[in-house]
Amino acid sequence: PAPPAAAAAATTVPTTTTSTRPPPPPSSQPHQQPPQQGHSRSRKAPAKGAAAANKAPRVVSEVQAKQVEFNKELQKMKDSLAVVQFVDLHKVESLSFFNLLTALHKIATLPVHVESPGQPRDFTPLLPWIDYLLQTLLKRLRDEVPDPEPLGPEGVPVNWLSRLAWAAGKAFSRFGCDRTPVQDLLTEVASQAQGKIQQDTRCQLKPRDLSNLLWAFAVVEVHIPSFLTALKVKLFELGPTAVRSQDVANCAWSLDRLGALDAATAGHLCQGTLEHLEYFRP
Repeated sequence: PAPPAAAAAATTVPTTTTSTRPPPPPSSQPHQQPPQQGHSRSRKAPAKGAAAANKAPRVVSEVQAKQVEFNKELQKMKDSLAVVQFVDLHKVESLSFFNLLTALHKIATLPVHVESPGQPRDFTPLLPWIDYLLQTLLKRLRDEVPDPEPLGPEGVPVNWLSRLAWAAGKAFSRFGCDRTPVQDLLTEVASQAQGKIQQDTRCQLKPRDLSNLLWAFAVVEVHIPSFLTALKVKLFELGPTAVRSQDVANCAWSLDRLGALDAATAGHLCQGTLEHLEYFRP
C-alpha cells in the first residue's frame, strides 16, 4: 500500500472505560543477563597484548552505521506523532526490520502527543501508519520485500518475534486498529517462532518473551493450538521458580482467555504463584 500522509494535528476525543480490560501487558524489554562467572584462578589469563592481537576488529558497514543512527533517533522520541513524522521523513523502505519494530513499539506505548500530557488526543492519524507498519513488517518476515539490513539465514530471533507480537497486540488493544493485519502478522509470528522453539535447542525463550507472546495472542484472540502447545511445553521446561509474578499472572489470564488453561498448566502456574507470592500486588 502507498504510505499514508503524515500525521495531522490531533484533536480531543472522549475516552471510555470497560470492566473487561485485560491485565496490563508485561514489559517487552528483555531481562538483563546475569554477569558471567569469572574463570578459575588456576587458569592463567592471556596477556593483554596477546588478547588484543587475537581479537578481530568489528567491521561496521555504512548501512549498519546508518541503521544504528536511525535507532538512536527513534529512542529519543517522546510521543507517537514524532515517531510517525520520523518514519514519514526517512521512508519505511530505508528502515531495517529492527527499526520498523522499534517504531511500532514506540507508537504503541508513547503518549500520542507529549505537549498535552494526561489529555485525551485524537489518535486517528496514527491508525493508517500502524496498519502500514504491520503490513510492511509482515512482508519483511515473509521475505517478500528486501530489507536494507538482511538478518541472515537464521532469520528473525525469537525474542524479536515476541517483541513484535507484543507491540502489535498493544497497538490493537490501545487504539482499536483493524484486526485483520494484526491477526495476519501474529499468525506468521507463530509459524516462525514455533519452529525456532521446537527445533532449535539453542533457542533461549525467556519467561518474559513467553508471556509477551501469550498476552498478544490472547488480546487479539488468535488461537493456534499447536503454537499454544509449544509455549506450554516451554513453560514447564522453564520451571515455576523462573517465571516472575507478572509473567505468571499474564500467562494464566492469556491461556484462560484462549481456552488453553488445562489442569496441569494451572497447577504449574499456581506453584509459580506460591514461589513469588510476596511480589504480587492487589
